[in-house]
Amino acid sequence: KMHVPADAHPGLARDSETQLQDFGKVVYVIRNPKDALVSLRHHHANNAAIAWNGTWDEWVDQWIAGTRSEEYGGSYFEHVKGWWRLSRLHPDRVRITYFEDMKADLQGAVREVARFLGHKVPPEEV
Repeated sequence: KMHVPADAHPGLARDSETQLQDFGKVVYVIRNPKDALVSLRHHHANNAAIAWNGTWDEWVDQWIAGTRSEEYGGSYFEHVKGWWRLSRLHPDRVRITYFEDMKADLQGAVREVARFLGHKVPPEEV
């Protein structure tokens, strides 16, 4: 698990922002932006090293600008866009899945990710 932006992914070929190395796959989970904003706010509020004591309005403005998530590469929207781009260039290597879909149907999500990774998982194990 990592939060690295697509252009800093260690699986990129040297000196390239879009070409992947020969091996490895990525499962990138996208979360609803509203939920990501609230979740990161709680994370910051509960972590003394990155504590936040400002208003919600200030939080939202800074989150949209990307300054509240610099440790993850900046803007949520740029982060998602970078991985979306790689998933379109390398659909056999980068799989996009959605957090909300995983919550709604975890077994289905596990089957899809397993299939992407080339694993057969017996139904009784899902």
